[in-house]
Amino acid sequence: MNQLARFGLTKESMQRMLGTVTVTTTAKKREIPPGPNRKWYSVPDDIKTAILEAHPTSTYRELAKKYGVSLTSVWKIKNQNQNNKK
Repeated sequence: MNQLARFGLTKESMQRMLGTVTVTTTAKKREIPPGPNRKWYSVPDDIKTAILEAHPTSTYRELAKKYGVSLTSVWKIKNQNQNNKK
């Protein structure tokens, strides 16, 4: 059972209350502008070796700040190195 029919509202009763409603389908689709061009640069090899040779108690955040790379880049470098050792 339709919720509106439970309250006694039918299509005809709503047309009587609101008057005749016409629907136009000439609405234009909104165009989404293209996003910015992003370029992802790889971390240079000297920074990679420095991160891997850093003291083992250094946190990822400390290494990222020290070498000017993102936290996820440090994590990825360390994680790839651990996977290669297995």
